Amino acid sequence: MSKSVYELIFDLTIMVVLVYFVAKAFTLTGGAGRVPLFVGIPTLILMAAKTAVALSKRFSSDSRPLHTGESDLSMVNSKILNEIMWLFIFTLLIIFLGVIYGSVLFLMLYLRLHNRDSWRFTIVVCIAVVITTYVVFQEALKMFLYEGVIPGIISEWLDY
Repeated sequence: MSKSVYELIFDLTIMVVLVYFVAKAFTLTGGAGRVPLFVGIPTLILMAAKTAVALSKRFSSDSRPLHTGESDLSMVNSKILNEIMWLFIFTLLIIFLGVIYGSVLFLMLYLRLHNRDSWRFTIVVCIAVVITTYVVFQEALKMFLYEGVIPGIISEWLDY
């Protein structure tokens, strides 16, 4: 089987798992049921769109394989490693700076260094993410957002 068939099987498996979790979230009461819905429904929509695009490419008349040679495969592998590195940086920023500060710093780094977006776009996206995250999780869901190691240390120093 080709790589695209394996990707399609993987995508469909993820979609089945997401449908199960979204259906299971409706059985939960209170705030516990909202978080899986906020994560599961958008992810399910994105996976369905990705699968639809993959299927339309697969059945189109001019479909060509994704990787034609060894150099293409090494380029894809380096891109995958690059994205894994960005996820690792995001995880470290969340651990050390917390959800709000870590997300803002990560978005600024990612949008400016990786995507090479303009400062205006980067700042608007960062502000929108902070406001949305705060309003949805802190205010609407009354959830505690992780504050991080460094802000915790700084707040202890300021208490003395």
